[in-house]
Amino acid sequence: MRSRLFYTELWGLTGRGFLGWLADLLRTRASVRRSVEREVGEYLDRIVKANASRIQSDFKERVRESRWRMQAEINSLLKNISASAERALMRARERRAAGPKRSILNSRAIQLLLRETEALVPPLRKESIP
Repeated sequence: MRSRLFYTELWGLTGRGFLGWLADLLRTRASVRRSVEREVGEYLDRIVKANASRIQSDFKERVRESRWRMQAEINSLLKNISASAERALMRARERRAAGPKRSILNSRAIQLLLRETEALVPPLRKESIP
């Protein structure tokens, strides 16, 4: 399954309004630096939390979809196995109903096919076996 994860960029939260810019003009350089560091830290914390949540949700969705696909595949295989077993049971009942004569005829037909097959394949000589 392909991921549908898109990372969040919260650039809209990084801008400073007019009052923030004006306040920076009135503060000391150290105060501005602390303010910027705090804001950057808050921004990074927020973006990491947002993207971690998205990764977690994407992973859960991918696992859920994978489970659904696997369940569908298992159900399909079980239906095929059941149908095959039903067919085998039907053939066995038909052969049983046909009785022992039919089994003897099938056995003779198989032996005939085996002899015909052996006639097509030349026998292996002992010296040709490594």
